[in-house]
Amino acid sequence: MRKASVLLLIFMLLFGTGLFASGSQEKSSSDGLSGTITMWTFPVTGNDQELFEEVVAEFNQIYPDITVDVQILPWNGRYEKMLTAVAGGNPPNVVYLNDFQIPLFAATGNLVNMREVFTEEELSQYKEGALSAASYEGELYGIPVLTNHLGYFYNVDLFKEAGLDPDNPPQTWDELKDAIVKLTKTDANGNIVQWGARFDLNRPSPITSVIPFIWQAGGDILDSNGNVIVDSAETREALTFIKSLFDEGYIQKSNITGGGVPFSSGQIGIELQKEPNEIKKFSLENPDLDFRVGPILQNKQKIGYVTCGTYAMFSGAKNNEAAKVWLKFITNNENTTRILEGGGFMSPKYDISEEDYMTDPRSLSMASQSEWALGTGPMNTHYSEILSACGSVFNAIILGEKDMDAGLAELTKQLEQIMAE
Repeated sequence: MRKASVLLLIFMLLFGTGLFASGSQEKSSSDGLSGTITMWTFPVTGNDQELFEEVVAEFNQIYPDITVDVQILPWNGRYEKMLTAVAGGNPPNVVYLNDFQIPLFAATGNLVNMREVFTEEELSQYKEGALSAASYEGELYGIPVLTNHLGYFYNVDLFKEAGLDPDNPPQTWDELKDAIVKLTKTDANGNIVQWGARFDLNRPSPITSVIPFIWQAGGDILDSNGNVIVDSAETREALTFIKSLFDEGYIQKSNITGGGVPFSSGQIGIELQKEPNEIKKFSLENPDLDFRVGPILQNKQKIGYVTCGTYAMFSGAKNNEAAKVWLKFITNNENTTRILEGGGFMSPKYDISEEDYMTDPRSLSMASQSEWALGTGPMNTHYSEILSACGSVFNAIILGEKDMDAGLAELTKQLEQIMAE
């Protein structure tokens, strides 16, 4: 009888411990968190809606009482929308920020320090460059989810027809223009039926279009001390080169405002300054299109634009404790890889390699150019204002609406006023 009582006691202790362990595990998973959190993100994979629906469903298996409202918003106008939300006291909990957007929001105390969310051990898996890009004045304000740079795409069949070697695409400005001239075709009446290149200048920022050409010419917008140096021989060289491609009929002028025949039509030889996620986009638009990725171009120097995409948290949002667990979930290795794979972007982490998720050789080709993707732009609190002013004037000069000298003098005054604020 005593033996049976002892066995019963042991059984009850073991069973009770199991219940306690189970209850503890459930508590550590849900942490008693509940309510709604909002995330603003922007198209990065070509199928963001489906991706985030799956991720939210998996998250809710662990945190059933947290409602995650993921809003996929357009790139254009995003900065103004964020500013309005912050000023109105109703920002989203989690937001996708590029590295250049971090300084303004961090300087005004509107971002959560990521070292309050992630441990040093967790952060040790991120590449130093990615963490540096997401930092402001020594503090980390975004958790890197991708790195990205640009290349050009070229139509293999049109290269062959023009007598160009698709295994040896243009490396320099001179080689690029020579190829573009050869790729441009006209009909019997002199009408252009095939354009040598396409160059969409209607992008969210000239940092992803014109400014890399200024860097390649050896120039910049600001010097290391914040002085405005945009009115230079180097800027003139870059703008003159780009303008000549439009003026001489090798690129449709409608590209300047985002129009014109698309690369996927098969009527364009080269598409300049494209992002990795557009490899999938063009492949879906025209599965028969045979195209490859060209290298970052070189003039006086070989340099291209690089950005780090991060997820950050607005400090003024409601229910940020629940948002922290969502942020850690969306940036775990599995979900980071999903985003990288979907968009074809480069990895910000040591423990995620491009070879782990890239299957398209064109994406790997673009990733191999990372060592020359070094340009970040004027990384200060005036970044967006500076680039907005640059974009407007550069496009007007290329269109012929502004004289080069007058346009650059005007831009210099605008930028000096911005920097003086």
